[in-house]
Amino acid sequence: LTHSCALRSDGTVRCWGDGSLGQLGRGSVEASRANALPVTGLSDVVDISCGGWFTCALTSSAEVYCWGDNSTRQIGSLVTEGAISTPTRIPEL
Repeated sequence: LTHSCALRSDGTVRCWGDGSLGQLGRGSVEASRANALPVTGLSDVVDISCGGWFTCALTSSAEVYCWGDNSTRQIGSLVTEGAISTPTRIPEL
């Protein structure tokens, strides 16, 4: 993995590490971060999973949001290819 994320008890997510493909969820493509920063616009999360260059989160209302690299459509077929730097709801789930 190139980055890490943590689910906090208040339902928010913080990520750190490599952000070159938007995998920190901060709304931009950025260099590595050593400190854990909040993911933009995401709350009420009950579970997260980090892939090599992307992350997905499950909310309490059973919606799935993902962000990071989608160059091979690993995030979802209905989502734009390339870097997705903010949590994006995956409609087909």
